[in-house]
Amino acid sequence: MQAVTLTAEATDAQSGVASIAWETSRDGGNTWQPVADTSAASIDITFEGTTVVRASAINNAGMRSGTSATTVRVDRTAPPAAVLGGGTGDAWAGTNVTLTASAHDDESGVSHVEYSVSSDGGTAWSAWGAPVPNAHLLLPPGIVISASGMTLVRARVVDAAGNVGASSEIATVRIDRTEPSWTDLDAFRSGWTDAANLTMEIVASDDVAIASYWYRTRTTGGWGAPRPATGGKVTISDEAASEVQVEAIDVAGRTTGWTWVGVALIDRTGPPAPRIGGGTGVGWSTGDVDVAIVALGESAFEGAPYGSTQASTSTNGGATWSEWERTAREGSYTVTGTGTTLVRLRLVDAAGNIGAASTEEQVHIDPTAPGVPVSTGGSTEWANVALRTVTATPGDGAAVTAYEYRTFAGGSQTPSAEGVGGSLDITAEGETRVEFRARDASGRWGLWGGSWPGGYVRLDRQAPTVEFGPFPAPVSGTHRFVASFISNDGRSSLDDWTLTLDGPVTTTVCSNTSAGHNRSPGVYCDFDTRTVPNGTFDLKLVGGDLAGNSATGSISVDVDNP
Repeated sequence: MQAVTLTAEATDAQSGVASIAWETSRDGGNTWQPVADTSAASIDITFEGTTVVRASAINNAGMRSGTSATTVRVDRTAPPAAVLGGGTGDAWAGTNVTLTASAHDDESGVSHVEYSVSSDGGTAWSAWGAPVPNAHLLLPPGIVISASGMTLVRARVVDAAGNVGASSEIATVRIDRTEPSWTDLDAFRSGWTDAANLTMEIVASDDVAIASYWYRTRTTGGWGAPRPATGGKVTISDEAASEVQVEAIDVAGRTTGWTWVGVALIDRTGPPAPRIGGGTGVGWSTGDVDVAIVALGESAFEGAPYGSTQASTSTNGGATWSEWERTAREGSYTVTGTGTTLVRLRLVDAAGNIGAASTEEQVHIDPTAPGVPVSTGGSTEWANVALRTVTATPGDGAAVTAYEYRTFAGGSQTPSAEGVGGSLDITAEGETRVEFRARDASGRWGLWGGSWPGGYVRLDRQAPTVEFGPFPAPVSGTHRFVASFISNDGRSSLDDWTLTLDGPVTTTVCSNTSAGHNRSPGVYCDFDTRTVPNGTFDLKLVGGDLAGNSATGSISVDVDNP
């Protein structure tokens, strides 16, 4: 408050009021001081403290009335800052915390104490004098904090004149009422793993906050020293069966106690190579053969137990091997394929570690006589080449120790030649059919066969000749030209050809250049000779047989159209 204005009201029924006389006292009315040069109906009191004011009215006749007095109090000085007591500082309380404020004012006196609190470390504060969340006021001026966590508290004094004092020092209150408890506790998965580590997440709840997580392990004997579980994650990397316990500690130092969460089973070491047996050696079997593990290898690390058996085989003497596959029966593998098979086995433990491979075991199986060989190298098409080689391959994939062959000339069903071997060069012109039969390792011969189409050889290295039919001389109008394509060796026939008239002009009479192969030796073309000028022409046939041998022939033709 800066000043107090006082107003005096007076009346005089006769001569009327002329002025007001004002006096003030600063000592409770013991002494008075007139207010100089003031005769107005109102005055302003600016003195800080208590002032007694009296006034009297003077009429126009100079007569003075009695006095009327009042007291004015003015306070423009803010009260001193309050002093808060009762906070916890860095310590934690388990119940409500009461804070009290020491306040005074030497002028108008203390009206009340206001409080403001912050639950986010001082970023945001509650309004002064508004209802304080999670707290209530006490008399004499005090406040009770009940919220869990950290609360900052400040206070200020308001005096009777409304002056607001400075904020007090901030007091800290920390409250934690309960022990932490587990809210999410993953268990380590059951079974062994070959992973580099196993990680589980642990989450505890607290009415304030969790300060830290810890874990400890043991494989044999007592528990190891606690280690921090940073970020609430427990990571186990030791190769062993490790029991695990975890603990959470809140900001007040309360703990969940050690809690067992399972066993971490880690094994990254593969099993040693086993010893196997059961193969046929150099002998042959007519049925399936079981190759089995007869002894397990020794390992320095006894981790996960054995889980499965895998087998890999080779049918080309070990040059290449099949992919490793799990066997149908653990500890053994059944060989069913005909021929020679090399087998090796290895173990996979329950953690998925793959062990070393065993030595090889050899198996020979020949259950049946060899099948009909497959012939390759021949063709049903005619060819102008020096030779074709026909080769036999096993028809059923069985092991073959020898082949025999026989040949048939033309369409004959009686062999023209026989011999030993799985490959034969055919050089004779004409059609030759080749058949093979195979012998297996046990000495059994299979059936003859394998001739179509790879066993057929058709060779034609002789060029054909061309003959023309008789023509009237001269020719006119529409005329049929006839030519014959003669295969001198009686083998392949006409394939493609072109018949032309060469003379005053050159024109194509007819042609066949498609890939469909015209097997007829005759060429018959109807041609209107009036499309060319009269004169002497060469009728020319150019063609080739199915083996690619070419031939050319011509005859003179006179064209005379009226």
